[in-house]
Amino acid sequence: MTSRQFPPPAASVVAHHRRQSHQLLLVAAVAFPSVILLLLVFLFLYFSYFSHCRSSTRPVDSPLPSGFRRFSYRELHAATSGFAVS
Repeated sequence: MTSRQFPPPAASVVAHHRRQSHQLLLVAAVAFPSVILLLLVFLFLYFSYFSHCRSSTRPVDSPLPSGFRRFSYRELHAATSGFAVS
């Protein structure tokens, strides 16, 4: 069995592939930090929004306004058991 010898690629083909790989590296070098920056901005806004929501809600142990009372789990279960979906 003889192995076929392929001629080396033309210089223009090699230059074209080299140019393509450099363009791809340039796109990756620009896109990767941009994606990381966008992710960091999103996470910052996400957590700052939720920390604001947590601080503005009333804690569970705080007193309720007059005329309101807390229901026990049994009372809530008894009140809502009629709505069970079968």
